[in-house]
Amino acid sequence: MGLEVVRAYRMRSQQVAEQTRQSQAKRVCYSVIISEHNLPEYQACLDLAPDVTFVISSRRVIEEGKRFCKQLKMRCPDMKVVPIGNTEDERLEGHEAGEIQLWLNSVFDGYYRVYSDKGFGMVLNLTGGTKIMSLLLKESFDWQALHYQAEQLNHIQVLTRTDTNTDMQVKNLPYRCTVPPVEHGRLYSERVDTVDPSPLHEQPTALACANDFLQAQLLSLQTPIVWHPWLALTQMIDGQALWDRAEAGPLYEEKISWQDLWPTHTHNQTKTQTPSDADTH
Repeated sequence: MGLEVVRAYRMRSQQVAEQTRQSQAKRVCYSVIISEHNLPEYQACLDLAPDVTFVISSRRVIEEGKRFCKQLKMRCPDMKVVPIGNTEDERLEGHEAGEIQLWLNSVFDGYYRVYSDKGFGMVLNLTGGTKIMSLLLKESFDWQALHYQAEQLNHIQVLTRTDTNTDMQVKNLPYRCTVPPVEHGRLYSERVDTVDPSPLHEQPTALACANDFLQAQLLSLQTPIVWHPWLALTQMIDGQALWDRAEAGPLYEEKISWQDLWPTHTHNQTKTQTPSDADTH
C-alpha cells in the first residue's frame, strides 16, 4: 500500500510540474514596432494571443500607435497592451542609431526587465519600424523568438536559435485569424462606419456587370487602347463630371446617346456595325 501511495504522489507531482511548465510557457510578452501600415502586426497579435503586448511607436507614428492600441484592446480585452514611446519623456525619433540605442537603454530596458524577470517568453516582431530600429532591438535583448512577415506572404516566419546551433531555425506559422474590414479600417482612422450594402448587388446581372466593368478597366491599360463599351461609358461619366453632379441627390439621372459612346475612330479596327440611336441610362 505504501509503495502505491508513493507512486501516486510521484505521478501527481509530475502532472503538476508539467501543468506548471505549460502554464509558464504560455506566458508571452510580444513586442511590435509601429509603422504607417500595421495589419501584419495586428493579425499576429490576434493569432498568437500573447499575455502582454509592447506597442513601440516612434514620434512619426504616434497616432498610428494609439489607434493600434485602442483596437487591440477592443478585440482582446484580456490582453495587457502597453504603449511605449508615445509620451514626452519616452519620445523616440527612430532614425539615428545612437539615439535609438540610448532610448533602448534608458526606456525600453525597464519595460523588458519587468516581464523577462518574471519568466515571460520575450518575442519580437521585426516586421514594422525602420530597419535600424529592428536591428538594434534584435541585438540589444535576449529574445526567445523573432517574428517577421514578408510582403505578399500570408504567414509569420518564426526564427529561433538553439544553444548548440548558431544558425537560425526557421518555421512558417500560417495565420489562423481573419481581420474583419472594420477592424482593419480602424487601424487607419478614428471613425469607421458600416453602411447597408448597395441594392445593386441584389440584381441578377450585377456580378456579370461588375466583371465587364473590371475587364474594361484592364483593356484601358493596353497600348494602343482597345475600345470597349464600358470603357467609353466610364470616359463619358468622367468627362461630364457626373459623379460630382450626382451628389445633389440619389435620383439624379443623365441620358447619354449611343452615338456619344461609339468611337469616332478606332485603333487598328474597322467599325462594321453601329448601335441604334436610342438613348441609354
